[in-house]
Amino acid sequence: MLESKALKGETMKFIGREDHLEKLDALWRKQTASLAVVSGRRRIGKSTLVEEFARRSGCKFVEIAGLPPD
Repeated sequence: MLESKALKGETMKFIGREDHLEKLDALWRKQTASLAVVSGRRRIGKSTLVEEFARRSGCKFVEIAGLPPD
């Protein structure tokens, strides 16, 4: 079990996503351009997954969020 710092300074548990992290790492190491799309239901940890990958690979994580529909 890994602990990852959330954007708001809280501590969160990061469990069972090693296979997803390995896929992102494989894309990161490719010698050609790639586009990764992380999709899924809301509140399942998509942003946390990308944030954890950025932390492990030494990249910066920038969150861009839109406004909810009216």
